Amino acid sequence: VIPNLFPYTVWDGVNVLDHMMLIPKRHVTSMSNFTEDESLEHTKLLGHYEDQGYSVYARSHMNNLKSVPHQHTHLIKTGSKQKRVMLFVSKPHVLISR
Repeated sequence: VIPNLFPYTVWDGVNVLDHMMLIPKRHVTSMSNFTEDESLEHTKLLGHYEDQGYSVYARSHMNNLKSVPHQHTHLIKTGSKQKRVMLFVSKPHVLISR
């Protein structure tokens, strides 16, 4: 588990307080490639962080937004204050919020 070098600032319309990433010890493209021991360790870690208030998010290995096929899981802790105004503009991804 490492801090995300490029953390989200907003998730589900609220401020992100912390953004970590769970990265497997060995390169895999999908959770389905985990050994039984790796799967157990991964699930235990996710449960530990979920119990601390982190949301869990991972893209499918078939998602075309991945630049390099690999598996990692986002652990995102958010605040409780909903953003009042948000404007999204895609490519380049620009977010203006208040």
